[in-house]
Amino acid sequence: MPEAPLNHPIRILLVDDSLHFLAAARDFLHLQDSFRVIATAMDGGEAVKQSRRLEPDFILLDLNLANTSGLDLIPIFKQHVPHAKIIVLTIMQEEPYRIAAMRAGADAFVHKTAMSKSLISVILELAKSDLDRGNNQKSHDDITEMVADNNGTQSSGAASESTEPTSIITMKQEPNS
Repeated sequence: MPEAPLNHPIRILLVDDSLHFLAAARDFLHLQDSFRVIATAMDGGEAVKQSRRLEPDFILLDLNLANTSGLDLIPIFKQHVPHAKIIVLTIMQEEPYRIAAMRAGADAFVHKTAMSKSLISVILELAKSDLDRGNNQKSHDDITEMVADNNGTQSSGAASESTEPTSIITMKQEPNS
């Protein structure tokens, strides 16, 4: 497991309309000393209010909320808390959702089934890249797709041809300078 690249805990806002998932995700993230879940929200209005008030480092956002689409919230978060990294954490696995989330400004897209295998490293990689860049705005032009198979290994490129569901992880990459 990679070490946290920060000297302080990574502050996380969880947004999902399932109480069970919020509890599971909070418990999972609390296992990491370098993470602190500072709030949870079950709807868009509460999520925006919490993000403005608490200014989290990361927002873990489901796309399918009861009163709004997570896709509609991404630009609002980017406007009001531009430093926050947004990771879409959803059960929606279809390609159009991933593309729409990344185009809306999400920093990463992680399927919920990949949470235990990949979420920690995705958060730490985004936090480290933010430090390495001196907290400059992340480019949205270059996107690298990593597909995590059921063994937890990652490879670039298309999804595997296995009949088992794959866990798609997409992260925006910085251009080479």
